[in-house]
Amino acid sequence: MTIKYDDSLFDALTRWAYDTPPLGRPGSAVRQVCFGRSGSLPEIMVDDQRFPVVGITPSGWLSSAGFGWCRFTGHRDDITRIAIACNPAQLVLARDRVMIDAALNRYLALPQDQRIGGLPVTVLDDGRRVVRLTDITEPSVRAEFEAALLDPGLADDADPHAMSQADNSMPPGHVDAELWWSWCRIWSGRTE
Repeated sequence: MTIKYDDSLFDALTRWAYDTPPLGRPGSAVRQVCFGRSGSLPEIMVDDQRFPVVGITPSGWLSSAGFGWCRFTGHRDDITRIAIACNPAQLVLARDRVMIDAALNRYLALPQDQRIGGLPVTVLDDGRRVVRLTDITEPSVRAEFEAALLDPGLADDADPHAMSQADNSMPPGHVDAELWWSWCRIWSGRTE
């Protein structure tokens, strides 16, 4: 595959670096990734269409250009191989400051109040942003997040502002959206 360095690659790289995968509502999954020659990006196949992968989280979430987040369900050992295959192109992309800055501006221009970790965000009358626990459709993610809410150690890893917000009264069945974001960042970066 000849890499075409267009906006979609820079957007996928920005999403991989700054966003959280849709842990609460996983959506698409792939079992295989296609590898080309050295220096080319790996690709996923979705509905007979190829999408280049620009990054993968340690927990197996792929950020692909033109498709978005996708959960990798193949062999765990392949996660490292995918990450290594993405590295050369990531370095090339990161050196193009004009395109990176443009992708960051597009990312920052996106409405921030819509979704975090796959969950819809609700803005309360007092301006606090919350997510509903019942919107988490992945049972294992919900169980681990609910357990983390009871763990005082979450405060050590999460954003301090989010933790102070979590102490304020929330509507029943809701949690601070920033706390959810912090937990998603921690969880998606873990290895099993």
